Amino acid sequence: MKVDLHTHTTSSDGQLDPVDLVRKAVDDGVQLLAITDHDTLTGYHAAIEAAEQASLRLISGIEFSSFWLAYSVHIVGLNFDPNHSAIVEGVASQQAKRWLRGKKIAQWLADQGIEDAEQGALRYSNNAPPGRPHFARFMVEQGIVPDMNTAFKRYLGAGKMGDLSDGWASMPTVIDWIHQAGGTAVLAHPTQNKKMKWKQIRKLARVFKDAGGDAIELITNDQVQADIRRRVEKLAIDYQMLASGGSDYHGAGGGELGRAIELPVGCKAVWSEWV
Repeated sequence: MKVDLHTHTTSSDGQLDPVDLVRKAVDDGVQLLAITDHDTLTGYHAAIEAAEQASLRLISGIEFSSFWLAYSVHIVGLNFDPNHSAIVEGVASQQAKRWLRGKKIAQWLADQGIEDAEQGALRYSNNAPPGRPHFARFMVEQGIVPDMNTAFKRYLGAGKMGDLSDGWASMPTVIDWIHQAGGTAVLAHPTQNKKMKWKQIRKLARVFKDAGGDAIELITNDQVQADIRRRVEKLAIDYQMLASGGSDYHGAGGGELGRAIELPVGCKAVWSEWV
């Protein structure tokens, strides 16, 4: 079965609206889809009718921002009750923090001589709380940087002042929100932060598991190399976590939706009890 349990729409930092994402998923042969926008369920709710009409199984999903030590950590919630009070209140709390974070990033950029960044980013975020990709697109538009990769490398990426993570909910709090709503908590793209060494990634996986985490993403766009995938598979086996994965699709240039996730011996798929 072709699954994709990590995707984004224009409700956060993706480039396709929810209906178009569903259409692309169908065209790409996806049979099980989760829309996991950052700290919001708006895209998921907007996609439900289109998914039903296309006979595509859409499960509830979200990518919560969290932190561990000085690192930003993303936790994907899957197959939960989207109307549960824990999720609703958690989303409201994270959205308020996203608005504050956007203002802090804009102020820091202003201190670097980059004016009007908040208004510029809002044009790309559809007036939702602006995230780092929206600020990056604004800087490219203004000719401040040649491309988004440079924006992250100089201003917004891991370890830069624009990467603010201290205001997010803690990992145990996020995991608790997901569990209260009957869902599965997944450690997203554990190798994405290039500032983290493997010793730290392994410790993060252990701390996540000890906090009640259920699963880990074996493969995303950042984990396609065989050696990296094998190391993450070992984390799943060593800490007895379920296997998840997806494209982390954001839009143009992101390739196909859906991943063929090969499960290592001794590792169970996160979706095995849903289908």
